[in-house]
Amino acid sequence: MVRLLRWALATMSTTSCVVGDVASCQQTDETTLLQGIVRHPKAGVAIAMEEWDLPRIPIVNRTAAAGQIVLVETRRAPNNNVELEFFRNNAYDCGLTGQYTFMLINPTGRGGQDDEAQPLWVYMHGGGSGYWDEEGTYFGVGRQTEDTWNHEETFDKLIDILKLRGVVPDGQADDNTLVRRLAEGYRMLVVSMCDHDQYLGMGTPYPNNPNPDAEVNGLQATLAAIDYTAANYPTTHVFVHGTSAGSVGAYAVGLSYAAEGVALTGVISDSILGLRGSFIQSQLAGTPGFPQQEGFDQAAISAKVGVWRASASRLDPESRLGAGFDGTPILQIGGLADPQCAGNRDPLPEAVADGFENNCEWMAQPIKDSIQGTIHEVAELEGEGHVPTIHDPSGSHDIVDAFIDRTISQEQAFPFAGSVSASVGKR
Repeated sequence: MVRLLRWALATMSTTSCVVGDVASCQQTDETTLLQGIVRHPKAGVAIAMEEWDLPRIPIVNRTAAAGQIVLVETRRAPNNNVELEFFRNNAYDCGLTGQYTFMLINPTGRGGQDDEAQPLWVYMHGGGSGYWDEEGTYFGVGRQTEDTWNHEETFDKLIDILKLRGVVPDGQADDNTLVRRLAEGYRMLVVSMCDHDQYLGMGTPYPNNPNPDAEVNGLQATLAAIDYTAANYPTTHVFVHGTSAGSVGAYAVGLSYAAEGVALTGVISDSILGLRGSFIQSQLAGTPGFPQQEGFDQAAISAKVGVWRASASRLDPESRLGAGFDGTPILQIGGLADPQCAGNRDPLPEAVADGFENNCEWMAQPIKDSIQGTIHEVAELEGEGHVPTIHDPSGSHDIVDAFIDRTISQEQAFPFAGSVSASVGKR
């Protein structure tokens, strides 16, 4: 049984990390205590889990140094009065060509350090995952090739992604989770994925890449983009929202900041991250209509990404949330007809044996069991498919709204408190 130990926040060291000085983030005895930190919203108390028998959450070494991240281009979106700022981080190369990029969407055209403090919505788009085998054959999802997510995401590519999600509309705006946040005045940070690594890369070698010095840098580049934004734009609440592959990355971002003593306001993973999902994919890869290509090997993705998919790390939600991780509230949401978890197919024999008629519901059940009585949530939507939070209509948007209201109604400090001193109201 996990024993809870309580200390007053004022009497304990929280982290050796300084926002904007990421080189200072080193694993120390103090950060060992913070693996799974709880910031009690009412009592101002930190709760540390004593060991858990789990390995440490890894510290993400990264750089957001001056001169590495550069503003490349600024445009105004023609139809919804927002300013778009496009940045490139020259510290991190993509799998084949170019560098990691990110885009800031500033509401009502206001951007820069002199602006009114605003909440930040970090969006991590999907794209699956992929790898080269030892023979040089590339495996991905659907019709993906090595060229799909291994090149720099340009300004226009990120705009196309946002158009598909209704954020930069050609006509009438959609009603979805992203559009609602912009309407409420959030600043939006859209990050890129160009190592096809589910945003999990920690700077380890990219196996079998034709570029001999290639690394996977997805998690490093994502945290660097958030660090840069928090250091340069007055920021209040911070939510990280990922869809599909981005849902995996969003979860990793939440845990990574908690390991440094930074409690994000909330994480929304739009795809439920059950361990049984990998089993489903391994059973059905190559089946007509199933997303994973024939021959797709989950073990090869794990070898490419490293620690975040290594079974010995036990970084999966079932292990961490079940052990009591409370560093940031996490909402996992998904449709019961999602083809990624075979919700549109007959139940697998393993699901039937456990009394389930739906594969997605079977996949999610261990997580639902593990979070009982915690601040975390799982929402399953009958009749809805893949990544409902970016579709219109969907019942997911009201669920996300309610999650936001619950999390920010707590009396807690802003994640990057040095970024802003003003107090703001809900959303």
